[in-house]
Amino acid sequence: MPEHDLAVAPAPTAARPSSPRPRGRRLTVLAAVLAGTATALVAPAVSPTTAAAASCSGDPVSKTYAQPRTLVVGTKETQTTTLIVATRTGCGVKKVKAEVSSPLFDDSFTLSKYDTQDGKDYWGVTYSLSPDSLYDVEAGSWGVRYEVTGDSPDHLHSAASLIVRRASRLTTDAGPEPVRRGRTLTVKGTLTRADWEDGKYRGTSKAKVQLQFRAGNGSYRTLKTVTSSTTGQLRTTVKADRDGCYRYRFTGWKSTQQVTSAADCVDVRS
Repeated sequence: MPEHDLAVAPAPTAARPSSPRPRGRRLTVLAAVLAGTATALVAPAVSPTTAAAASCSGDPVSKTYAQPRTLVVGTKETQTTTLIVATRTGCGVKKVKAEVSSPLFDDSFTLSKYDTQDGKDYWGVTYSLSPDSLYDVEAGSWGVRYEVTGDSPDHLHSAASLIVRRASRLTTDAGPEPVRRGRTLTVKGTLTRADWEDGKYRGTSKAKVQLQFRAGNGSYRTLKTVTSSTTGQLRTTVKADRDGCYRYRFTGWKSTQQVTSAADCVDVRS
């Protein structure tokens, strides 16, 4: 079954205070509850009889997911994901609560039921993170756990983790331009990532970054790997033997977004 569509109309929000939270204060949830306004994927209508006939043995949770699962947070924009739980209609679930755990804080909140189809009840909540609510050390995997209560015994269900990454930027500058064939070409660059605590992009140190080259309309290939300095600077040299474009590519870390720079194309002359 495809993931449930969430074309959601505006919903009430529990807004985080506009000013940054004091360091050491518990993370506050910013959540917009889905208040029955979701538009589902086109699916066969489910009659009350069919829904009531759904059996309930074992886990009442059919599926959990987040759309999207990965949040890349820069220094200004708030990023949002929707946490969704599908429970079997016949299980008599009355409440679904979620707990999201970063490396430092736990957030708990209640999901709202917003749709029923194909013998499943859908519960959801939107969960938002602004840069000024985060510490840099919180980047990485966040645990998600759901508590389901109702006619059956309470049930705890662990879901796939959320990934929260610091946004990255990467540049490439090859020179001199133009360059004589056989001469040395220096390729510089800078790799930075969002510092959530001071709202700026700072150099990413000790990162392994690929220098790639493409001739004409061909595909990029990796020439070498360069390690960034303590300030995120990249610098290496290659022999100029033909026209083409250079770029740096960082494959990312669990905590940090992967990024590819814009290309810098060089004219090599005989």
